[in-house]
Amino acid sequence: LEMQLAAEALQRMGILDRQRFLEKYATTVGRTLYLPFEVGVPKGGWDLWAQVVVCVHEHQHVVQHDEEGPSYELAYLTSASARARYEAEAYTCNLELHSWRYGTLPAVRPIAEGLKHYGCRPEDVEVTAHTLALTSVSVRHGAVVSEATNVALEWLNSHVPHLRAKQG
Repeated sequence: LEMQLAAEALQRMGILDRQRFLEKYATTVGRTLYLPFEVGVPKGGWDLWAQVVVCVHEHQHVVQHDEEGPSYELAYLTSASARARYEAEAYTCNLELHSWRYGTLPAVRPIAEGLKHYGCRPEDVEVTAHTLALTSVSVRHGAVVSEATNVALEWLNSHVPHLRAKQG
């Protein structure tokens, strides 16, 4: 029910189409993740690694909620620039996980461009692309700055170290 309400709210606010949201997007409200897949069950477009990445990304939104309380959700829903800032922080998890898994970094421009589907303005996309490019420099040198990624990497290194890119 909450996912349906979120989808309706996002559509009414002109942020995202209701059906597209329900089929393609994960979201977090407070400390609850709403996912378009059952965790651990591969589904079209959501292989197990993609599920890990999405869950870590969404957990970073839980971290944001825990740090800011209800003002996080209010800012996310009402301010395109705040939404872009929060997503840039969560997309940092995606960069960190990609680096761990593949030993490379994805291009940040396409990631930032995805914010157009979140109702973000072109200038918000530019700031996000710049933020992610700067963050990529640290990640390329081995930094892990996201709390959610730190937790995930601890688990991944303990349970599936063979998935990590060969180093050196």
